[in-house]
Amino acid sequence: MEPYSQTKNDSYVKDHSSQPELPKKSLAFLNWFCPDYLLEGILGDLTESYSHDYDELGKQKADLRFTKNVLRFFHPTIILKNDKRMRMLNIGLLKSHAKISFRHVLKNRIHSFINILGLSISIAFVLLVFLFIQNEMSFDQFHSEKNNIYRVYHQKINAQTGDIKDQSAVTAIPLSKDLKSELPSIQSFTRLGSAAVTVSNNNIPFEEKLSFGDADFFKMFSFPIIDGDDNSLLSNPNSIVISKEKAQKYFGNKNPIGETLEINAGATTLEAIVSGVIDPKKDMSSIQVDMMMPFENFEFVSSKDMMTSYKYGLVENYIQTSNPIVREEFEQLITDAIQKFSPAKDYKANLAIQPLTTLHRQDQILGNALYVSPKKLAIMLGIGLLVLIIATINFVTLSTGQAIGRIKEMGLRKSFGAINGQLRSQLALESFVIVIISLGFGLGLSHLFHGSFTSLTSSSFIYNIGWSELGFLTITGLVIAILTGITQAVLTVKHKMVDAFQGKVIFGESRDWFNKSLIVFQFTLSIILIIAAVHINAQMAYIKNKDLGYDTEKLIEISMGNPSSLEDGKLMVARFRTESKKIQEVLSISSTMNNSREPWTELGIKQMDESVENIYYNQVDPHYIETMKIELVQGEAFKTSVVNNSNSILINEALARHFSWGDDALSRTIPGAGLDGDHQIIGVVKDYHFGSLHQNIEPLMIALDASSISNGITGLSTYVWPPNLYHILVRLDAGDVQPVLEELKEIWSRINPNKDFVYHFVDQSLEAKYAEEERWSKVINMASIFAIGLAWLGLFALLRLTIKKKKKEIGIRRVLGSTTFEITSLLSKKYIWLVLIGVIISFPISWWIVKSWLETFAYRIEINPILFAVSSAAILIFTLVTISIQSFNASKENPIEALACD
Repeated sequence: MEPYSQTKNDSYVKDHSSQPELPKKSLAFLNWFCPDYLLEGILGDLTESYSHDYDELGKQKADLRFTKNVLRFFHPTIILKNDKRMRMLNIGLLKSHAKISFRHVLKNRIHSFINILGLSISIAFVLLVFLFIQNEMSFDQFHSEKNNIYRVYHQKINAQTGDIKDQSAVTAIPLSKDLKSELPSIQSFTRLGSAAVTVSNNNIPFEEKLSFGDADFFKMFSFPIIDGDDNSLLSNPNSIVISKEKAQKYFGNKNPIGETLEINAGATTLEAIVSGVIDPKKDMSSIQVDMMMPFENFEFVSSKDMMTSYKYGLVENYIQTSNPIVREEFEQLITDAIQKFSPAKDYKANLAIQPLTTLHRQDQILGNALYVSPKKLAIMLGIGLLVLIIATINFVTLSTGQAIGRIKEMGLRKSFGAINGQLRSQLALESFVIVIISLGFGLGLSHLFHGSFTSLTSSSFIYNIGWSELGFLTITGLVIAILTGITQAVLTVKHKMVDAFQGKVIFGESRDWFNKSLIVFQFTLSIILIIAAVHINAQMAYIKNKDLGYDTEKLIEISMGNPSSLEDGKLMVARFRTESKKIQEVLSISSTMNNSREPWTELGIKQMDESVENIYYNQVDPHYIETMKIELVQGEAFKTSVVNNSNSILINEALARHFSWGDDALSRTIPGAGLDGDHQIIGVVKDYHFGSLHQNIEPLMIALDASSISNGITGLSTYVWPPNLYHILVRLDAGDVQPVLEELKEIWSRINPNKDFVYHFVDQSLEAKYAEEERWSKVINMASIFAIGLAWLGLFALLRLTIKKKKKEIGIRRVLGSTTFEITSLLSKKYIWLVLIGVIISFPISWWIVKSWLETFAYRIEINPILFAVSSAAILIFTLVTISIQSFNASKENPIEALACD
């Protein structure tokens, strides 16, 4: 056996004169867990194997094998025989460590308070973020067949280039039914459509969103059935299934089964019999259902032609497979199967599927289902982690700073027989005490601010702390405490007793750079959040103040429901206009097919070369341009005093540009293989934003009647069809709106006693389009405030610690004649430089983040270097003031007291 010498710590160290050096870390680990009386024999065998491996394989592989062999001995039969290690874990010692830890917390009240406050706030914020993301991830998971249900969507692909032209989950009505008839692997199918209808009970009308689904809908989807026969909910054409909220609304505490509701759907009035009551699980489902009738009734809000045509995209199609599938293969299978019903041309409909379980977490393929942006979920998680990281950096920096002042204490404990492991345990336990207290306060804060957070994020997740949440908090706390404890131990425990007592322990550049790096990293993250928040707020202000091309102030939309025909809609508008114009505050009244809340109707018009041009369409009455206050750039608007030709249409500038008509638009007609030229372009309106500012203004036709272009329509993607007048627009003068609304409601009830008076302010509807951005703007604002607040707390505490350690130095400088300004500069400049470095590092990162977010808007602000400079200057000034005040106070203390302190 090779010679070894025994050290004072009863560990065995190899004599290097005759053997290659063993891996130090692995050897130290073996010394730590292995009992002394077994160490010599085990180490001898390991060394012999190491020597052989060293000669045969070289040092790198020999070190790796030695480490693996050491780990093989790390098991209970060896560890539990180590009485010295086990004594470190006795209850009495733990109690002693706990008392010392609490005394240390109480002794350093300010620093402990800052650590606890920072960690508590960050833990509360991260926990709420965790609950929010967990809730979003749980959507649609309650369906028993969730892994076999898919939503079918289509991609328009250029047959020559293979590029995706468009993709949407709003598809043709017969799609899933035909797929079921062609493919045995499809077990069930359902279509899901919806429309605004008037629902009456006891002659009291309400406007409701009525859904339509096939017979298998409640077999495919596991919405809890509160009342009714599970197997026959939609078996009767006149049956209706309602949610428990609607049951309470229409029937109170009465059993609704068998009761009747009157449904006014277009020209048809249905007597619907309640066959079931469900729990729609709105907080857990992407598919929102309040009232549903059998799908065959969808004909009453569309048309017979649409029920069998592939030209129109109106509904969502869902299928359920009998067995698990290979997605790519199945997509090709359904694409091929559907060609017999919808032959491919230059642009073919390429079908694809979305698993139900992923429906809520994607924003690329949209339909009627609720969704959340996965990127924004990732951003939310990242923000939460950033806040936690900043708080952890504070904790580590302050704890290690305090630990350095305890070198003599560690030396004294060693002189009384404490071994390094016990000292490490004590430091770790002190970190655990702070973390445990912070976890407790963090839980309390998260519960206290749960309501505010849900309001801020427009979510409704339940505050429920279960095993997963406790596990998350436990792991978070362990990581923070262990990281801090290890860092303190590395800096304090390893030094010799004599050096500790004589003050010879000197911390080199590595420790100084460690603290500096943490401060720079902390402020870099904070500044990134601040700059992002400033630009997001600037973009939201730009959206609110952007000229949309029409006046949104005091403009009201009143829903007309589903008029039975265009003539019926026109008559309803005319009667309402006649009565309402008597109100002094009413300036003008018009009507429109599309509204400000939903996407507008998009028509596909086939060209002579078989390509398809997509053009948006809106049907209006002659008063539309006047009421909307849209500017006319060529020609004339619809005439309000004489009868217009039904073939007259207006176009926007975008359409004229698209076809390169220039100033010659009035002599042109819309190109299309099926268009016969009966329509006449009478004017060009200035481009106005009828969609979101996320998209460019697209080509648009505005008509009084669709008959002049209907022959050319070969495709349709819409939420509103057939063409009709569905909304009344009312322009009001300045003044109090509420009395006018009361008068309008009274007029409406006289003209349409069977229709509910449902209205929206256009400016509020437009704000709702950007509610998602507004929500994330608030989250970023809150996170940035947390981040800079935590960074400031950390800097405040660290500076106090620095001043405390330099108290004698400050006193000596004062005695030698240093001015207050000189002392303040001495203490301040290091931290100012660190914050400045953080500013410099944050600039390119912030620029990339802000640029990526702004690119999601077609209309946006430019990245403004001034905003970067102002944000950074504000942080620098705030930091400088904080440092200067503390430094100034330190410089004004009595130097005699400073020199007398120990």
